[in-house]
Amino acid sequence: MQPDAGKITTAQFAKLHGINKRTLHYYDMLKDLNMSIEEIKAYVDHPDEEAFLQIADNKLAEIDRDIRVQRCEEEYYCITPFSHSDDGLEGIYAHIKDVWSTRQYSMGIGSYISVDNIKQKAFDRYEGLFTYAQKRTEKGVMVRPKGTYLCGLIKGTWEHLPEFYEELLHYADQNNLEPLGYAYEIGLNDFVISDMDEYITQIAMRVTES
Repeated sequence: MQPDAGKITTAQFAKLHGINKRTLHYYDMLKDLNMSIEEIKAYVDHPDEEAFLQIADNKLAEIDRDIRVQRCEEEYYCITPFSHSDDGLEGIYAHIKDVWSTRQYSMGIGSYISVDNIKQKAFDRYEGLFTYAQKRTEKGVMVRPKGTYLCGLIKGTWEHLPEFYEELLHYADQNNLEPLGYAYEIGLNDFVISDMDEYITQIAMRVTES
């Protein structure tokens, strides 16, 4: 029996279509662009910038500054301390190459910042960087807890993030939600774009009812 297309899991999709490990981690991200299973399959078969942008352009009006509350599963991240105020983009890449293997960082790189720093408007005071861990027992692994998350998608350069964080906090306040822990940021399309104006950032911030 074929699984329900609306409820297909990452593991099921990978088994059905033979997706490699790197692309596997982008499947759930592509779903956040409201792409259908057919669109995702077409993209992962040909993951080039032009193909991605052609699909994404049709979705940008729906996702830019999109905010929603959703349940997220537990995830494991390899982490390394790093403050974005310490260095520029070149410094970040140099640091990544020093601490992780190519296999690790090719899975995708994200950053995380404490909710306390966000509330204090210390938007350049990040806690560190992360990439996906294969299992919980790996050295230097952080567990992102299963639970309810306030999630946002924003298009554009990183300079837009502080303003968007203000929108997320306002949304939480208006909906009686209390952010806690960390906000996790990761690029959805960093591996296919050449223009940072096209960059799409996904933010996930754990919340409880206040």
